[in-house]
Amino acid sequence: MKRNMVFFAACAAAAVLMQGFQCGSAEMTTARRALQQKDYKKAKQALSNVLAANPNDVDALIMLGGAYDGLEQSDSAVLTYQRALNSPTIKPDQKNLVAVTLFQQWATAFNSGVKAFNEAAGSTGNAEKLNQARDAFRTATRIKPEYSEVYGNLGETLERLGDTAAAVEAYMAFWNAEKAGIEAMATAGVTLGSARGDVIKIFGTPQKTKMDSIDQGVLYSDAFTYGGTKVYVYSYAESTEDAKIEGWRYDPAPTLSQAEVERARILSVAPLKNLAFIAYGKEKFVEALTWADAVAKVRPQDQELAALRAQSLARSGKADAAINDLKKQLAKDPSSVALRMQLISMYSNLEKYDEVLQLSDEVLAIEPTNEGALYDAGAASKNLAVVKQQEQFKLMDANPKHSMDSTYLRLLARSASYFERLRSASARYRDDFIVIGELANTYEVRKETAKVRALISELEALEVKYANDSNYYRVLEGLYARNKMTDKMKEVQAKGAKLNGK
Repeated sequence: MKRNMVFFAACAAAAVLMQGFQCGSAEMTTARRALQQKDYKKAKQALSNVLAANPNDVDALIMLGGAYDGLEQSDSAVLTYQRALNSPTIKPDQKNLVAVTLFQQWATAFNSGVKAFNEAAGSTGNAEKLNQARDAFRTATRIKPEYSEVYGNLGETLERLGDTAAAVEAYMAFWNAEKAGIEAMATAGVTLGSARGDVIKIFGTPQKTKMDSIDQGVLYSDAFTYGGTKVYVYSYAESTEDAKIEGWRYDPAPTLSQAEVERARILSVAPLKNLAFIAYGKEKFVEALTWADAVAKVRPQDQELAALRAQSLARSGKADAAINDLKKQLAKDPSSVALRMQLISMYSNLEKYDEVLQLSDEVLAIEPTNEGALYDAGAASKNLAVVKQQEQFKLMDANPKHSMDSTYLRLLARSASYFERLRSASARYRDDFIVIGELANTYEVRKETAKVRALISELEALEVKYANDSNYYRVLEGLYARNKMTDKMKEVQAKGAKLNGK
């Protein structure tokens, strides 16, 4: 689907902060008149007197929040509104009024953060804009800590600023807020992307459904009770398609108004992915697997962490588990080139060259010019040829009458064909001295002397390009030595030694 909710609409609320209150004392009357006259200091003093006598006077708390807003003391205003929301005597209409007011302020802070972040993304090293985004997102978390999604934005901003430790804290705040819901929904069998109809089969008929038309589709907000806990599930149907789950609120905070819990939200797994990438980068592979598993609970069809998961398993000493995991994912997505390439990497590390060749051919059937598959197939064919050749030599040592099996020569021919295809398909590899050296070596063993000489000439012509690379001279030195070109071998040997400081 093609929807991207970036900014939140903010509803005007300040104008109604004084409406509907019952002014039952002289101090309240004074405060109300002072607010009307925009004498916020006088209103603040009168309301402070009221609250000194009755700390749970919700009307007074709401009006005091308005006075702080008028004085541009936003932190004090937010704390006062939050006191009102947490008051045991708050009424539904009062709760809705405060919720709308706080949401307006939250949306203003959040949108400011998004705007600054996007402006920073359009330039290089714009720390000032990133700092603005960070401060705005932090303000949003103070205003509405119940809205966990902003922690993802804050974490990404902090990462851009190079503060990985603080970014992890932000992502963890997201996880701590969402963990119970993610685990409960996973236990129930509900994930992002599930069909709304399947969710209704699991939870039963919604206790309440709210529908909104948007983007040529329909948004659904369904209220359920699961295991004695209230849960709101949000889904979207584009055109005539079945609605798919985009998010949920599990056990919504009591400070949220009815309108807020019914407002659709998209639950992002980006904070969990970022935790996985950060852990992997620090070589904390078990931790990286933990976050990859958390992503799988929320959105099992997401394949972005497939490579990370496989590598984390392998580097944790669980190569077989990594391969099995990739095979299961490939069974779900049989046309995936990325999963096959990851399996190829795993098998290459384990020196399982037959499997590498099989998977490489599968990739090349889908993408005939895939550079990675062509290179891996060429290398695997050559390595397998070496294994077969060594086996034959051992058999001959044990039995001089043994007839040499020439299978390894066919494998070398196969290797050469992959490397030739790679050079034809890729400008990057056409003049790659490693590829040319590998190709020349296959022809050497097959005794195709003319092709070897031609490739040596090609390598010699590339000296200007690789004059500062000692590995280039090392490849040439080996070719010269094996082809009895002694003078040239000594010449490039000296050049390579000079580059290495010898």
